[in-house]
Amino acid sequence: MPIFEYLLINKKKETVSSTIEAADKLSAINNLRSRGQLIKIEEKGAKKELSFYFGKKKKGAKTEELVMFTRQLSAMVSAGVPILRSLNSMAKHAESANFRDTINAVIKDIEGGMSFADALSKHPETFNDIYVNMVAAGETGGILDDILKRLALQQEKNSSMKKKIKGAMTYPIVLLIITIIAFFILMIFIIPVIGKTIKDMGGPDAKLPLLTEIMLGISDFVVSFWYIIIPIFAGSIWLLIRYIKTPKGRVKFHNIIIKVPAVGPIVKKVAIARFTRTFSALIGAGVAVLEA
Repeated sequence: MPIFEYLLINKKKETVSSTIEAADKLSAINNLRSRGQLIKIEEKGAKKELSFYFGKKKKGAKTEELVMFTRQLSAMVSAGVPILRSLNSMAKHAESANFRDTINAVIKDIEGGMSFADALSKHPETFNDIYVNMVAAGETGGILDDILKRLALQQEKNSSMKKKIKGAMTYPIVLLIITIIAFFILMIFIIPVIGKTIKDMGGPDAKLPLLTEIMLGISDFVVSFWYIIIPIFAGSIWLLIRYIKTPKGRVKFHNIIIKVPAVGPIVKKVAIARFTRTFSALIGAGVAVLEA
């Protein structure tokens, strides 16, 4: 996605100059609107599409790690511990080096004059727009500890829902994998033996049914070129999964999924439940309706 450089005056009347990653300029403007008065924004440069498939993508924190971070930070802020001291303590006890580096980067930005929300916004792989906007609302309203508690609760519910969805999808995925493996075993090992037996029984001039001829033809092709077919098939699946993880691919994938008779209604209900819960959390945090 493109990276935009921006200059704005935040709600504390401080000038902030930084960068933000967004699908387009309008999305970037909508994201920044809640943080203050936008003065200037321009595209710095777009990441090439192929870099998403073959480049190294920065990993965010695990859901459990982020929930723990949010809950502990909420407890420390509620106890009156300054945000910088709280973050320094969290960085020392972070489980992963990647998340520790993220927290340290946030600390450095805050020490440089940024607000907590603006510092978090520089790490979208860990802190999404909802997280940043709710923190910004908490800072403005002086209720950061309460907002962090709500965020932790929301993340726990989202994590629970994701686990249920993954659990429901495990059986069909395993079934699909077994079917694919069975297909290759059938084509490479079983069909050739059956075909040879049929031809031996009927003689060299025996005329086989059309369907049998097609099956034997497919089997011969797979046996002859399995070392090409399998890598191409595996590579295609990998590229498809990577594409689905892009914003554009995710939209297309969801548009297909919601049309599937058995799965579509469930996906719609999950999406509505997630939207309602997130919208409620944002409104409860004091974020304006349009911004939410």
